[in-house]
Amino acid sequence: MTWCGTVWTRRWRGMRPSQADLWHRADSLYAVAEKLDRKWVTPTVGRGWVALRLALSSQDTMPYSPMMQRALAIAEQALERSKGGEQALALRGYAREWLATSPNMTGTDTLKRQAGSRSSRGPRCSTG
Repeated sequence: MTWCGTVWTRRWRGMRPSQADLWHRADSLYAVAEKLDRKWVTPTVGRGWVALRLALSSQDTMPYSPMMQRALAIAEQALERSKGGEQALALRGYAREWLATSPNMTGTDTLKRQAGSRSSRGPRCSTG
């Protein structure tokens, strides 16, 4: 049985789906929309926000949980496809801000390394 079938079977039997089930359902709908129009970046960004929401609401307290990694990967993918679109930038920015300011600061060093590696590939400005 598919995931969607599981959710609807639970509902049919009188069991309410959990919040995570509903977020996963939203992700499935975004995935369908993403396949229908590969040029439309909004469903990809939506999937990133869903992954971020699941990461923040999970019991996993590590900043780089698999779901947080997925949210960041989707944000990067959306940025590439949208050529720096504001929706994708907002997603990546929020995820990185959370990593930098999370109570468990183990993600901060990784975030600084990411920022350093990106800036080292950028254009150099001379001061003189």
